Amino acid sequence: MKQSKQFKAQILERKLQLQKIKDALNEDFVGLEKIIDEIIDLIHPWFVFPESQLRPTVINLWGLTGTGKTALVMRLVELLEFENAFVQIDVGEFNSEGGSGLKSMLSHDLNHHNGKEVILCLDEFQLARTINEEGNELGKNSLRVVWDLIDSGKFFYNSRPSQYYITRGFKALKLLNECLQGGVEISKGKIIKNLDVFQETFKGFSFDYYEPKKKLYKASYFLSDDFIDALNSLIGDQYISKLEIVEEVKALPDFGELILFLAKAVSQEGALKVMDLSKSLIFIIGNLDEAYYMSHNINPDISANDFYESTIKINIADIKAALQKRFRNEQIARLGNNHILYPAFSEANYVLFIKKQLSLIQKNVKEQFDMDIVFDESLEDIIYKEGVFPTQGARPVLTTVKNLVESKVSQVICDIIENEWEVSQLRWSYADDKYKVSFVGADKKRISRKTYPVNLKVNSLRKSQNNDLQAYIAVHECGHAVLAALTMRILPELVVTQTVSNDAAGFTKISRPDDLMTRDLLCKDIIISLGGYLAEKMVFGADHTSTGVRTDINQATVNANKIVKLYAMGEDPVKVSVKDSDTNFDFFHEQRHADEARRLIKKCEEEGRELLERNKLLLLKMSEYLTQHSRMDKEKIREFMLEYSVEHWVQGQGFIESENYFGFKSAIQEQIAEIEKDTLIE
Repeated sequence: MKQSKQFKAQILERKLQLQKIKDALNEDFVGLEKIIDEIIDLIHPWFVFPESQLRPTVINLWGLTGTGKTALVMRLVELLEFENAFVQIDVGEFNSEGGSGLKSMLSHDLNHHNGKEVILCLDEFQLARTINEEGNELGKNSLRVVWDLIDSGKFFYNSRPSQYYITRGFKALKLLNECLQGGVEISKGKIIKNLDVFQETFKGFSFDYYEPKKKLYKASYFLSDDFIDALNSLIGDQYISKLEIVEEVKALPDFGELILFLAKAVSQEGALKVMDLSKSLIFIIGNLDEAYYMSHNINPDISANDFYESTIKINIADIKAALQKRFRNEQIARLGNNHILYPAFSEANYVLFIKKQLSLIQKNVKEQFDMDIVFDESLEDIIYKEGVFPTQGARPVLTTVKNLVESKVSQVICDIIENEWEVSQLRWSYADDKYKVSFVGADKKRISRKTYPVNLKVNSLRKSQNNDLQAYIAVHECGHAVLAALTMRILPELVVTQTVSNDAAGFTKISRPDDLMTRDLLCKDIIISLGGYLAEKMVFGADHTSTGVRTDINQATVNANKIVKLYAMGEDPVKVSVKDSDTNFDFFHEQRHADEARRLIKKCEEEGRELLERNKLLLLKMSEYLTQHSRMDKEKIREFMLEYSVEHWVQGQGFIESENYFGFKSAIQEQIAEIEKDTLIE
């Protein structure tokens, strides 16, 4: 390398700076280590070698709300010290069928950074869609500049002055002509004759609406910020600085030339110019419901870990498929391949986040009042239960910490002041809808102890009602859980009989193999779907089966028909459809296909009924527990299975994990070994 030592030192310094920024981001954000690594790697060339960049560096951040996408970019801008070269744009604000507001804003706000490094953040980008749900083209003229910006970093704009200054300029010309008629004269930009005529004529006028009028009407008005700023806005593109405009005004020989100078500025058309932002770093931020399909489920009782696991399976192919429902392929290509996918927070992420928020409160109290707060784990637990909505990220947790803890801190401090206690430490725990706070002095002896009521809005809804309705729900959900465990040999993750959500009285979280759907699994799914109905009928009688089985019965019916008609898993290995113009190459539905699907459902119903009858004590014991308790986790389900199931394999081979369900790899190896063994014998 022939570069100077200074150049090499600058490169190493920037590399070191990026490492420090990376460390700071990891300190500030929970669970985003991989995201931060990827972003730092992607911005490295832009930050270290900005001169060599010919097109913008575009980084797309996709994920659920509240996972830290925008916050991370804002903090990165701060650490890079780019606050004065940063523009954040909410794309939704410019999401109209026409207009040029966005282009005008960009050309105005970024004119100073033309050809230089700048950071742009295009937030809520999913709202920039150019095709609707039916795939039809939308206009979105106001957003066309976005695609030019992302692609090349350059776009054309008209430097025409703002209409505001043009209107004010015409008003000023009228007043100036009156001054000319009144004998006003200037020299070197200052009024030297008939100042009183000028002051009376211009009384109440200014270019800047907010400019104090009393200070304007001096002999030097035409050199004032009010007048020069107006000229700069009208014709500033022709000048390097406002100083040059001042010199032009000073050089005008008389008042008439001043009028002509302003008239020319007001009447100019403006020129077509190129905004060059090719050296920019552009962050595209959005929420894609088409990829993060689970985002609409706001039930706080769903498992954060399960939700996290489902989001980490989303890949770039899923994102591009989701983008195809909003944008043209050519536009998706312009977005490039730098797609960073935010997962949902896991349970561990939420716990760390809660600890971090509590530590900030501890730090604040220590700085203001010189007191330590020791928060018990019970406090972290209730914040989690009250504040975590897995599809909504960090924001509900932040408000929960504020409502449940910060508001109580002020009450505790007031109690200390009112009682004139000399407190050095607070020991804070939670139990039975109350905070228990011990006030400890410098000698480590307890001064007092108080309880503070806690108003819970979420967790109180989870408390078991231990009534007939919960008993009914328990039997229904246990029917699903027992049949899931005994057909697939995979334990359910969770059974809930008292939930916060209004959408479901209860639910069973069943683990199924994710990679493949076979006929065997579809048939077992039919059995499991019928489990609630079969359990209700067995325990309460046919007359007391509820309307709550409707969704389950529908799912069983759909699966049976798919096996026979769609997946070619029935007696005829063909696709069966209803005859219309789009099914010319399918086989057409006949009554025998419906009969086959019905027989399949009856067979599954019988198998499920027999399993439940053999294991009725298991069903009843689990139902009894879930009437008295609102939930049963995987380990508790295992306990009941081992104690009450009559299936011999439960005590022998036992249950398996979903990833070990198929065993296809070992099946291939076993058959190869068998064939090779037979060959050797021959």
